[in-house]
Amino acid sequence: MLHKIAETLELAFWKLAIPLMTRSKAVRAFIRTAYKINTDPLLKKDIALSIAISGAGFAFSVAVFSLMMLFV
Repeated sequence: MLHKIAETLELAFWKLAIPLMTRSKAVRAFIRTAYKINTDPLLKKDIALSIAISGAGFAFSVAVFSLMMLFV
């Protein structure tokens, strides 16, 4: 029963996804970018480093704001 539902959902997904991939420039660009990120280890490293630096900057700004609110 569960296998039949999963199979039906997968077929419905592909019936929607294939026309989108053939007609939409945005979807094709997204797939191209995702494939490039997935296959290039240096690009993965750069993106991970960018996310880590952005997260650290956000955490630092929240900490500074919290400290300012304590002392003001």
